[in-house]
Amino acid sequence: MLDALLTLLASVGLAMIVVESYLLRPLRDALPGPLRTLVKCYQCSGFWAGVACALLVVNIEQPGVVVAYGLAGSFLTVLAASVLERLARGL
Repeated sequence: MLDALLTLLASVGLAMIVVESYLLRPLRDALPGPLRTLVKCYQCSGFWAGVACALLVVNIEQPGVVVAYGLAGSFLTVLAASVLERLARGL
């Protein structure tokens, strides 16, 4: 259970780094159109970050579980971004 929570939190952190990181901005801007859109989208980046993090802890022979981590990562990344945006605006 703790592994699942840590994996999901890691996927949110990874997705937020991909989308917002100052250090990755030149890389994001250098990508062609569709890929640039993918790495500037919280939901898209959250999905792929969830899949990547799941592959580190889940048996690859369980593709349904890996996809579930991607979907959960997508939702949680959007949720975290919304909460942080609201906090930044002062609720």
